[in-house]
Amino acid sequence: RAKALVALGLIRCYQGANRDAELRLTEGLAACNEVGDVLHATLALIALGGLAVMQGDDDRGAALLMEALTAARGVEDRRLACILA
Repeated sequence: RAKALVALGLIRCYQGANRDAELRLTEGLAACNEVGDVLHATLALIALGGLAVMQGDDDRGAALLMEALTAARGVEDRRLACILA
């Protein structure tokens, strides 16, 4: 469920439905944190950070992206490492 919520949030971002995307990503992030899915939690944080910046909230965006970077350091996934490089 957690992974699906993050995926749905990302799809909604690509569709331009930012409000719904933020809701899904926030739900997905909480669910990922509950089950210990650091990879998908990190992806949700990256997307939420991007949405915040797009909405003009640079401080929140930066905080979310820093949180994503911190979380990503605990993930051994080459795809994620490439995204954050």
